Amino acid sequence: IMNNGVYPTFSALIDSNALACTAESVRITRAKFKDLTTSFTTLKNSIPIPELIIHPEIKQIVENDTDIDSLLLEDLNFLNVLQSMANQWHRITRNLVSLQRNPDEGAAIDEIKFWSNFESCLSGTLAQLLDKPVQKSLEVLAITKRSRGSSAFIADTGIEEKLREVKGNNQYVSSIPLPELHSTTKLFELQESIKKIALSFKKFRSSDYPIDRFIIFLQKVSKDVGNKILELIPNVFEIPYEKFQQLT
Repeated sequence: IMNNGVYPTFSALIDSNALACTAESVRITRAKFKDLTTSFTTLKNSIPIPELIIHPEIKQIVENDTDIDSLLLEDLNFLNVLQSMANQWHRITRNLVSLQRNPDEGAAIDEIKFWSNFESCLSGTLAQLLDKPVQKSLEVLAITKRSRGSSAFIADTGIEEKLREVKGNNQYVSSIPLPELHSTTKLFELQESIKKIALSFKKFRSSDYPIDRFIIFLQKVSKDVGNKILELIPNVFEIPYEKFQQLT
C-alpha cells in the first residue's frame, strides 16, 4: 500500500505542482515515507520466538520443587503425552534451525534485521530448552527409556551449532553502519557514513559471513548509497561539476 499507492500518489502530486511545497519539505516527507516503509518491512520480517508447551504435571513439580512421583513414571497416558510434547519441541526447533532467507529479496537493511531477529529467536528457544520445565520433562523421558537425555536431545536439534553460525553472521552485518547512512541529512554526513561503511566492508575477510551473500549485500548497500545521494542532490546528474564540488 505504501510503495504502490500512497508514495506514488504523493510523487505524482509533487511532479504536477498540485501541492505547494518547498524542496526541503518534499525531501523530509520522502524520508519519512522511507522510514515508515522500513518499519513495516521490519515488522513483516520479524521471527517470533516459539513457546514450548509444558505438561501441567511437570509445571507443578518444577514450581513446588518436588521429586517426581513414582506413580507418574508408570502412567502411560502421562508418558505418551509428555513424549508427544517432546517430539513437538524437536520439530519446532528443527524447523527453526532450517529457516532460510533469500538474500536477493528485500533491501540491505532486511538482511541485517534478519540475522538480528534470527539470533534472538534461536537464543530464546535455546533458553527454553535449557530451562527447568523442559529439562525435567526430558529427565522423566530418559528415566523411562523414552529419550537419550537432555544433551542428546538438544544436540540432535542442531540449535547450538546454528546459533554459533547466526551469531557470527549477525556480528558482522550489524557492524555495517547502514542506519547511519539512512538517517543522514547533509552531504558531509553522507561522506563520513560512506567512509565508515567502506571500512566495515574490509572486515569481511575476518568473518565467516558467506561470500555469495556478501556480494549481494554489497550491491544492495551500494544501491542505498546511490539513492541517498539522489535524495540529497536530486539533480546531481544535471548540475555543473564545479557546483557539485562546492556541495561536497
